[in-house]
Amino acid sequence: MRGGFLHNTVLITPIEQFFCELAACVSREHPIRPGRGAPAVDLFIELQHERIVVEAELTARRITVALKKAQTLEATHLLIITPTSRTAERARYLLVEADPKWLPKRLWILPLGPALQALRDCYLHPPVANYTTPTPTTPTSTTLTSSTSPTLASPQVAAADLFTGKQRRTRQ
Repeated sequence: MRGGFLHNTVLITPIEQFFCELAACVSREHPIRPGRGAPAVDLFIELQHERIVVEAELTARRITVALKKAQTLEATHLLIITPTSRTAERARYLLVEADPKWLPKRLWILPLGPALQALRDCYLHPPVANYTTPTPTTPTSTTLTSSTSPTLASPQVAAADLFTGKQRRTRQ
């Protein structure tokens, strides 16, 4: 297994356990092409009709490599786990600077805690009728239109922005 303790045990294992609990088909160190010594992604997950690639990056330098691996596997979702929020911010900045020609349907670049919360929000909570679809100007955000949901702790708290991991508040 490639990677050290922080990479494998701290960052990858909780994500792997999350998807195993959902009865997804999870493959660790999944090669992106046949052959011995081929590059691999940390986790490749097939859940219903989604192909999810998970990469743990300790630094922001290899962000474009993770994107190319996801493209090769024709992933619909790419989750890049970082050890700190500063690394995630730097990775997002480098990704914008690289101006990639291909992006998956959903791209997350988050530290472990916010990543697990985003996955819980996405896969464990059923869709709520009072969510509006994202607008073209903010493709990765979702806002609430009313506070009728009994699961919300306070009214008008918006869902986490999956790209930045920041909480936003909206008003009526």
